[in-house]
Amino acid sequence: PVDPLYVTDYILCLAQGLGGRTRILEIVYDQWQSQIPISELQKKGYYAMETCFTNEYKREMYGSFLQLAEEGKIQVCGMDEKGHVEQFLRQLKALEREQKGDRIYYHHPTSGPVQHDDYVSAVANLIYRLSLLVRPTVESLQKNRRNGGPPRPSLRRVMPVKGSLLWGGQRGNILLKLRDRL
Repeated sequence: PVDPLYVTDYILCLAQGLGGRTRILEIVYDQWQSQIPISELQKKGYYAMETCFTNEYKREMYGSFLQLAEEGKIQVCGMDEKGHVEQFLRQLKALEREQKGDRIYYHHPTSGPVQHDDYVSAVANLIYRLSLLVRPTVESLQKNRRNGGPPRPSLRRVMPVKGSLLWGGQRGNILLKLRDRL
């Protein structure tokens, strides 16, 4: 079990290192019971949300993420001091895509050396949410409004580097970069 207050403090420390509330548009999570951190972050003025990973959402999220990756629009770069990028890449490689009739399902393996999808789910969710900021749908704008988020945030705050969307992790050592404005 993870102490929710530790998670909140950790996220606030990362957010401050990235420029605070004025530079952070949205905080996304892998799916877990995170109501305490979400409410604490929202009290401090951050737009934080827990994502319910339904099969439909995972299909959209992973489909969008994998398409951008295949097009070469996602780069993983930086120093992997604590093995996070390595773990992300292992989980991405092990991610299973299963088709049953006209439905597609994504899930982690149930056997073998990699049996989790936490890193790849969080990163895919982040990339999917960023892509919705670049090309919002009517549904995504309505959901943002319902959840207390900005109806359409300024992309200048998302793109601190010309033409790129950046996300920094582990004190900026690990960067995921979306190139060419998707």
